[in-house]
Amino acid sequence: MGIPLSQVKQILGERAFEQIKRRLKPAPTKTKSAGASPNKRKAINPAEEALFVLLNDVFEPEHPVQREVCLCLDIGRKWRSDFVIESLKVTFEMDGWESHGKYLESFKNEREKSFEVFMHGYSTIRIYASEVLTRPGIVKDKLIRAKALLQEKKGGVR
Repeated sequence: MGIPLSQVKQILGERAFEQIKRRLKPAPTKTKSAGASPNKRKAINPAEEALFVLLNDVFEPEHPVQREVCLCLDIGRKWRSDFVIESLKVTFEMDGWESHGKYLESFKNEREKSFEVFMHGYSTIRIYASEVLTRPGIVKDKLIRAKALLQEKKGGVR
């Protein structure tokens, strides 16, 4: 990651940071043993949180953004996508060296997933984690342009 959550506020601004903070509160989890902690939560990825805020700013309310969606395609394999907008048939993938380029197998899986979702009518937009955190204004501008093109492709108004 490289950038601590404390710096996300400076990068994205007060409003976006407050939206992220509300989602970071731990949700109680079901535990199997009595000794397990009831407040465990998934590790927070500041870049994914920031991208989620940007996607919501650009696409909602007309195109709801879903997070960590399992795309069950007819090839018998399930693919998890970081973000999906069903109404525009688009997936957004947060890419970073740690999880998408460090190992050959994960690199190959990401390419296979991109091809399969494309074959089912989805476009995939890949966004680098570091760019979301260091240049959110540029990312937002790219998302605005992508929205216009996706709506045009769908036959909507630009």
